[in-house]
Amino acid sequence: MSLKCDLYWAKASAMVIATFAGLTPPAYAQLNDLTRYSIAATIEDARPKLDAQRLPDPTAIALKVASAADDVRSYFQPITSAENTDRWMTFLATERLVEALRGGEPEPVWMERAERTRARMIGVAPGLELPALRRLRDQVNDLIAAARFEDREKGLKFVDQQLTSLDQRIREADAIPTTEQAAAIGAIARAIGNSNQADAVVPQLRSAFSHPNLVFHVSSGLVQRAANQPVNRDRPINDCILGTRIIGNGQLCGFVTVRTLQADGRAAVELTLNANFQSQNTGYNGPVTLSTSGNGNVVSQQTIFIAESGLSLTPPSTTANLTSQIHSINHPLRLVRKIASKKAAAQKPKADRIATEKLRQQVGSEFDQQVTAAVSSAPSANRRSAFDEGRVTLTRLDLPEPIRTLHSNESAIYLEATQADSDQLAAINRAPSLMPATYDVAIQIHESTVDNVATRVLAGRTMSGKQIDRLLADIGRPVTPPASTTSAGTSPASTSPTGGGDEAEENFVIEFAKFRPIIFEARDGQVKIGLRGNRFSQGERELRRPLEITASYRPVQMMDGTIYLERVGDVGVDFPGGRRLTISQVAVKRSIQRAFADRFPPTLLQQTLTLPATLPIESLRGQTMRATSIDSRDGWVSVSAK
Repeated sequence: MSLKCDLYWAKASAMVIATFAGLTPPAYAQLNDLTRYSIAATIEDARPKLDAQRLPDPTAIALKVASAADDVRSYFQPITSAENTDRWMTFLATERLVEALRGGEPEPVWMERAERTRARMIGVAPGLELPALRRLRDQVNDLIAAARFEDREKGLKFVDQQLTSLDQRIREADAIPTTEQAAAIGAIARAIGNSNQADAVVPQLRSAFSHPNLVFHVSSGLVQRAANQPVNRDRPINDCILGTRIIGNGQLCGFVTVRTLQADGRAAVELTLNANFQSQNTGYNGPVTLSTSGNGNVVSQQTIFIAESGLSLTPPSTTANLTSQIHSINHPLRLVRKIASKKAAAQKPKADRIATEKLRQQVGSEFDQQVTAAVSSAPSANRRSAFDEGRVTLTRLDLPEPIRTLHSNESAIYLEATQADSDQLAAINRAPSLMPATYDVAIQIHESTVDNVATRVLAGRTMSGKQIDRLLADIGRPVTPPASTTSAGTSPASTSPTGGGDEAEENFVIEFAKFRPIIFEARDGQVKIGLRGNRFSQGERELRRPLEITASYRPVQMMDGTIYLERVGDVGVDFPGGRRLTISQVAVKRSIQRAFADRFPPTLLQQTLTLPATLPIESLRGQTMRATSIDSRDGWVSVSAK
């Protein structure tokens, strides 16, 4: 073991001892020394076990790609026309890829064609979720990942270099890594995962970077305001207790209140009916009549459990108390009245117990029926349809379905989600705590969510300005002027691919970088967004060098308490590397700034938020609210709204 590892072990041991001794709190949300040592030890253990025979074989994968391309044609032939099948195959551009693979073309040739095919199989249009296309896309992904291992000796050396780089970056990273540090560690993890080597390294990294990276909250206060309601109900009484027929009218007055409970893996909402009961009655027992009144209280509780699979209920728990008072006993004969009075006094305790139980059962049954009816009327079909539609969209974008867990406590119902594939990292730290009662709904997004999605969808892709505009429109932020045409290379809009348009007519074209194609940083009270590219062209002008286009935003509070993000300065265009720009490159830089001035607008989050129509509480559906707090720190941006 190296001296560095020995030092790490000494630090880690001291930290563990101090923690158990109560000297320091456990570091559960940071890259601590114990974690650093553990990862370093795993890397050292993996080095002697590197095996060139386990590296992915591009030649074998190429055969699978060719077979998968043939399967796509076979898949379409029985279900659509020959013309439409040909259009699909032309759109996917698989023929030229297969020709390059089977013809033994050099790696740069088939790699470029593989990247083009992959880009065309990622989008939001219908058809891209079809099983045959997914299988082809998976094989093309494997082929692209295996390209660097074509030379076994160089491939193994590359893996060793990645392990060394990972070891160094883990040692040097901050306790809460910067955006760049976390992204670099994630990129190395993907490279190691693609190599079929060092099997324990990536799972250990994922264990360290394992916190959910997307959280959505609904406050208990919002649920209470939506669901709390008064109860004022008159009810006729026609009953028989101990041989006496009771005829009268009762009134139940009170409130149904709601509170969220502590629960993990599902949300728990407790409904409580607390009401007073009063009645005015006449009792008939033979020739004797009695004028009576009743006064009591009833409490009925039922818990609704909310899970992704649907809603479920506990049986109601109801308690009641009721006392009656005899105001008069009516009969012409005094003797009869006296006998009846004694008998009524003797039977009153038992009669009250019977009446109390009847009240408890009747109110509890009605409460159960009404809650069950409300739960049954929740738009579960629409909600399930929305879930299914979301899954289809993720499949079309080649994104894994997020791991989701629903929770609740006394302050809120919240959904934690982790958006990361098997070789991607999530958050190193948990989302910051939100102040109870300061929001109705809130969303918290970690930088890793954006990086994981953007890397899968945009890394290495070439897009025009109009295609970027369509992408912005798809996520709810259209720009001016909106895109109205379909350009070559876009995904099919149906089971028939489209390919119209002229790329030369686009305002500009940008090739996204493979590392952090989208910049999203939530640090020190500001939000920085942007993109990274390897090439930018506009008309006849072209800039072939790395560039970053970014805009920084800070929260601005309004007089009415709402808040929005305001851009700090102009859109920034930087060129990493330090080389001075030529005169023509300076002109391109100005064009880039103009092109993205509207795409990174002066303000963000000024729009109202509309709650979805699929919420189980009817009064919340379609409700609008505005942002009241925006917090940006430690890689998390938290937006609260009321």
